[in-house]
Amino acid sequence: MPNTNQCAKCGGSQMIPGVRVVSGSDYDIKLRVDAHPEAVVFKQAHRAVLSASVSGQCGFTEFYVDEPAALYEAHREARR
Repeated sequence: MPNTNQCAKCGGSQMIPGVRVVSGSDYDIKLRVDAHPEAVVFKQAHRAVLSASVSGQCGFTEFYVDEPAALYEAHREARR
């Protein structure tokens, strides 16, 4: 996650980095990109945990994934 010390919306400095984004059962939410989406099995799914950075002043929230390069590579593979 980028080091955000200032809110992109209000310019405030009361940032809360690394906020967990969880489902109702308290599991981290993950994003998934399949390298082979057309496959019935063995789709080579790549997953990355989603987290957030929240402004403590205005509430503006930015989302980040922990392994963006792996998701991008899976996306590139799927487009080939």
